[in-house]
Amino acid sequence: LKELGSLCSDRIALYCRRCIVFYSVSKTIGMDYQEVEKVEPTKLLSLLLSPQPYVADMALCRNLITGFLRPLNSGVLAEVLASSFVESMLTEGPMRWTEEKLDEFVSLLSLPELLGDAALSRIPNFRKDNRNEPQLVLDLQSEVEVLIMAYHSYVKGCCERSVIELLSFLDSRAALYVE
Repeated sequence: LKELGSLCSDRIALYCRRCIVFYSVSKTIGMDYQEVEKVEPTKLLSLLLSPQPYVADMALCRNLITGFLRPLNSGVLAEVLASSFVESMLTEGPMRWTEEKLDEFVSLLSLPELLGDAALSRIPNFRKDNRNEPQLVLDLQSEVEVLIMAYHSYVKGCCERSVIELLSFLDSRAALYVE
């Protein structure tokens, strides 16, 4: 298919690439290829990142995200990434990510600040406008890992205002984390 894709139009080449990605996804998650084609891309991404995003094949995740003619919704992708990050900590326990792995994870989004926002929406009391949203109960160690991921996302996205807001929040809760 790779060779065929190089000889065809851009549209057919994208289709060939998507077939290769779907085949890889089907092998990775243990789902039949024909079933993979029918599943929403964000659901496939969630399955690829489960149960532990740290060990997921980020290159395959990136190929899945970029393998469509129209870009996938960045806000929805950010929610899937943040959910998989938090859910892995709730089920597997907190895990310290290396900077390289965290960078690779955050880089799955073209707008990394959306991942920071999605992650922080899971932290109780971070923003006053989150009060109506259901909050997960994270232990302090998991909460810190989420804050680190959000900070990394904001730095990567060059979002100075969000970094300042996050650091201000950390300053107000520092005593809680040190105990």
